[in-house]
Amino acid sequence: MPSADVVVIGAGLAGLTAAIAAAESGARVHVLAKGHAATHWGPGGIDVAGIPAASTPRDGIHRLAGQIGHPYAFLGDDVAAALEWIRPHLAAGGVEYVGDLDTPLQLVPTSIGGTRRAAILPAGQAAALSPWAVGERLVICGIAGFKDFWPEAIAASLSRERIWEGGNRPASVIPVSVALPGLAARHNLDALEIARRFDDPAWRATAIEAMARAIASVPGSGGRVALPAVLGIREHAAVLAAAQQRLPAAPFEMPLVPPSVPGMRLYAALRAALIRAGGRVQIGEMIQRVEHDGRRVTAVVSAAAARTFTVRTGALVLATGGIAGGGWSPSATAGSWSPSWDSPWRPRRRTTGFPSTRSTRRVIRWRRRGSAPTPSCGRWPRTGCPCSTMSAWPAACSPASGMSGSVAATASRSRADGGPRDR
Repeated sequence: MPSADVVVIGAGLAGLTAAIAAAESGARVHVLAKGHAATHWGPGGIDVAGIPAASTPRDGIHRLAGQIGHPYAFLGDDVAAALEWIRPHLAAGGVEYVGDLDTPLQLVPTSIGGTRRAAILPAGQAAALSPWAVGERLVICGIAGFKDFWPEAIAASLSRERIWEGGNRPASVIPVSVALPGLAARHNLDALEIARRFDDPAWRATAIEAMARAIASVPGSGGRVALPAVLGIREHAAVLAAAQQRLPAAPFEMPLVPPSVPGMRLYAALRAALIRAGGRVQIGEMIQRVEHDGRRVTAVVSAAAARTFTVRTGALVLATGGIAGGGWSPSATAGSWSPSWDSPWRPRRRTTGFPSTRSTRRVIRWRRRGSAPTPSCGRWPRTGCPCSTMSAWPAACSPASGMSGSVAATASRSRADGGPRDR
């Protein structure tokens, strides 16, 4: 039977960052998940407190930290250090990020013709962060036959002043389409297939040359060009560099509908960082139950082909996300919510109706059934464990069991004296 010092349930941003922090602290870490998480749904950026009233992420953190019970009230001081910690891991996986907590929040255009506030984006999207100069154009370059990106519709929407909330915007938004080699006869063309083709150097060179000619045919010069987020997966850095060098306008990617190619790059970089640190990742089966001895977690059991798979452990991180990702489900008691497996925990406070993911995280209070373990950081019983529901920033919790700086070691471990803490 395999064993680990820490088992992490969930392979999203929270779970993988917690697992990396634990592995770097010397723990043997095993990540279990039923499938890929929000990394494959989201745009691949690091969204930090991009609320409408804030001018920068740091300002947003300060505003949200003033709300009683908000996770930033507990973690706000750790975010800057966390960003500095995670950047080298992502860069080692070929995913560079631009921006920081003091970068002004900017409205960046989206592939549905809207805008969203952002300040920290992957390098492939970062050209959208700069304010628009007077007279600067934006070219929306689509791919012929690719139905997830309609340049005419995007351009028509982004040409409306109200989309930019009356603020800084491009002087003109112009659509153009380009036929890329070998794709004309393809039906149901998806982003993943195009991204994989861009990983091939020969195909990439021909495709970028065709894009350059199409963009050059648009009236005007310079400016920026928005492309669907398909510029490679494994070789994204090389594809982006080639596009920046050859295209006649500064390129940036627009994230698309799932599966998100930028999100897949982010996941791949985090997974590679965990493996380099000695951790393991196992994806594909549901968690059936969490075993305990009345004082602490002893094992996590998941389904497997014609059998069960058990990992012995003394520490557990729940990073399953919220209701949308299937991490929580309604229990037999009306109005209460529980993990989506056989668990020794249940929520103390109840909600009525169908709570949002955020409200569910806030109201969770763990009640002991036979002295089930609770986190040594002491935060979970009050707020819904920001260690696992937010981005699992390192050093967010106090060290436990000699694993200094490890969120994973503190997110669900009994106290050092073996006695659980319940509030």
